[in-house]
Amino acid sequence: MERISAKEIILLIFCLLLGFTLRFYRFDQKSLWWDEIYTYNDSRFGLKEQITFYKENPTFLHPPLFFLLTHLFYPFTSPERDLRLIPLIFGTLSIPMIYLLSKSFSSRIALPCTLILTVMTYHISLSQEGRSYSFIMFFGMVSLYFFMLYLKTLKKIFLLGTALSFAIMFHTSYSSIPFITFSQILWFYKINGQEQRP
Repeated sequence: MERISAKEIILLIFCLLLGFTLRFYRFDQKSLWWDEIYTYNDSRFGLKEQITFYKENPTFLHPPLFFLLTHLFYPFTSPERDLRLIPLIFGTLSIPMIYLLSKSFSSRIALPCTLILTVMTYHISLSQEGRSYSFIMFFGMVSLYFFMLYLKTLKKIFLLGTALSFAIMFHTSYSSIPFITFSQILWFYKINGQEQRP
């Protein structure tokens, strides 16, 4: 793995602080959106209630992981803040994660990708919404990062990290299935002209 220079670390810290500021600014000032009301309703129930609900409704549209995590802030004394804390945290953590992921493909694109995600309006908006989008996005980056580490080193521990990240995504939203499926194309990715491996 390539070392990160002191200049890159300073730029990363700057991006992280700027990204957090942009995502934190007035994140709890907007009233809840209609789809955030669904998060509010589904997050009121703890693990036992969630298990009971999914036994009775096995084809329910959304898996329970995000709702269980959000339930940690129950009772929601300030739902505009409580429901958006996890997306805010993982939206901010996506900034160093995109740096690591893009650097695993090419060191020349790492900082531009990081700067773009830092100020991307769409990502800032997702990080301020009480839904699982930024959470899934973060673990999507983590899974690809571990996958690339495995392809470079062939250490099976990195496959475990990939599988765990995929599992977190799957149990957060079924919409992650196409991403998990299409990311398997990386098995064909050749690093530095190396021969295809089994």
